[in-house]
Amino acid sequence: MKNIIVTGASGYVGSILINDLVMNKYNVSCYDDMRYGFNPVIAQLYNYSNFQFDLFDLTRFDDVTKWKKIESKIEEADILIHLAALVGYPICEKNPELTKIVNVDLSKKLTDLCKKHNVKMIYSSTGSNYGKLDEICTEKSPVNPLTLYAKTKLEAESYILDHCNSIAFRFATAFGLSPRLRLDLFINDMVYRAISDGSVIIYQPNHKRSFINVTDISRLILHGIEKLSDDHGIYNAGDETMNYTKEEVLLAIKDFIPKFYIAKAEYDSDRDQRDYIVSYEKLKSTGFKCNVNLKDGIQQLINFLRLLDLKQIAIIGFNNQK
Repeated sequence: MKNIIVTGASGYVGSILINDLVMNKYNVSCYDDMRYGFNPVIAQLYNYSNFQFDLFDLTRFDDVTKWKKIESKIEEADILIHLAALVGYPICEKNPELTKIVNVDLSKKLTDLCKKHNVKMIYSSTGSNYGKLDEICTEKSPVNPLTLYAKTKLEAESYILDHCNSIAFRFATAFGLSPRLRLDLFINDMVYRAISDGSVIIYQPNHKRSFINVTDISRLILHGIEKLSDDHGIYNAGDETMNYTKEEVLLAIKDFIPKFYIAKAEYDSDRDQRDYIVSYEKLKSTGFKCNVNLKDGIQQLINFLRLLDLKQIAIIGFNNQK
C-alpha cells in the first residue's frame, strides 16, 4: 500500500482527491490550513484508518519542530501530491507577497525534501503558463506567462522538474461540483449566473479555452500514481473534446436554461490571454480519457445549484470579471 501526502487537501480539487485516494486504499496524509473554513469531507474520512489530516499552515517555515515532523512523514512517503497554491490571477494580484510564498517558496521547500528522500512529486500546474499562442498548444510549445499567477506557477514547475523526480500536469480550466465549491471558475460562474440572474455580459466570446471537470482532475492524479510512476516531465491535462469558445459554453448552458440572456461587450480582457486549442495527445497515449463532457458537467451543476438558496452558498474568491 503506497503512502501518499497531499498538500492543499481541503481545497476544490483536494476535497475530491483525498476521498478517491482513501477509497482506493492508499495511506493518505493531508495538510491544509482550511483558510476558507471547515470542510466536512475531513470529518467523514476520519472513519477510515488509512487517513490522517494535519491542520497546519505550510508557509510557517519558522516552525522548525513542525517541519521536522513533516519531513519525517515525507521520508516515509512514496508520492507527494502538491496542490497547495493561490489559484487564478485575480486572487494572486490581490495578494502578491502571499502568492510568492505559497506558489514558489513552499513549492521549492517541498521539492528539496522530495529530492533528499527520493520521493516522487505530482505537481498541479496550469495551462496559463503558455500565455498567448497562435498555434495548437503542445507540451513543446513555448511558455510565456503573463500574470503573477502564471509566472509563479511556472517558476515552481521549472524548479520541481529540475530538482526532483516529478510529473507536472498543466491542467485545463477546471469546472464542476466539489465539497469545496468554487463559483469563480468560468463554467461554474456562468451556470450560477444563468440560474441566479438569468443573464450575463461576457468579453472575448470567441476566445478558445480548454476545460476539465474536477472529478477528472482527481482521476488523472490517480492515473499518474498508478500508470505514470516511471515518467518525468510535463503533461497537458485535459481532453481534446473539451476545447470550446466562451460563447460555445454559454450556448450549451442556454440549451438547459433557454431564457438565459447573453450580452457581449469588450469591457475587459483575459490577463492570461488563453485563446488556443490544446493538444492532449501525449496524455491520451498513456490511456487516459476524461469521463465528464461539457453538457453532463453543466447538467450536474444546474441540478445541484437549483436545490439551494444561492445566497447561502459559500463563494470562494468570487470574481465578477468574466
